[in-house]
Amino acid sequence: MSLSVFLSKKGSERYSIEIQLKNTSDQKATVQNLDLPWIPPNEMIFVNKAYRLDKAHTPLAKFGPMADYMHVPHVLDPGQTIRGAIDLNVVFPTLAEEIRRFGVTVEWACRSKTVAFQCQEGSGGQFTIPPKSKRKSTAPHSPTFPSMK
Repeated sequence: MSLSVFLSKKGSERYSIEIQLKNTSDQKATVQNLDLPWIPPNEMIFVNKAYRLDKAHTPLAKFGPMADYMHVPHVLDPGQTIRGAIDLNVVFPTLAEEIRRFGVTVEWACRSKTVAFQCQEGSGGQFTIPPKSKRKSTAPHSPTFPSMK
């Protein structure tokens, strides 16, 4: 399974990490709902950390939503994809304010609790969102696949 990631901006202050999981084998593959990186608690593993763009790189407090998910299999044919998202404003409740004041870097890891993925970026990556006053363009995003609207 290959995994692609990009940062998505919705509105002026809402950010999410959009994830696409693709079956790159020549056979059907099954992934359980509980193994998807955007399902709790995996999202807390996938989104490693976020920190301010201040001198100390002050970490943002992380919050994990409480949810109970069942074992639901997703069978993917060769080349088929499944997509999901992690709402960064839920994981980091102060994200919008921290971006306005300091800018933020969000780090992610190419893993979930039990499944190993193949990521183009290797073991993970990061997205840097500059402070609003210094921002010249919209939210940065990875060129790995087009926006999921």
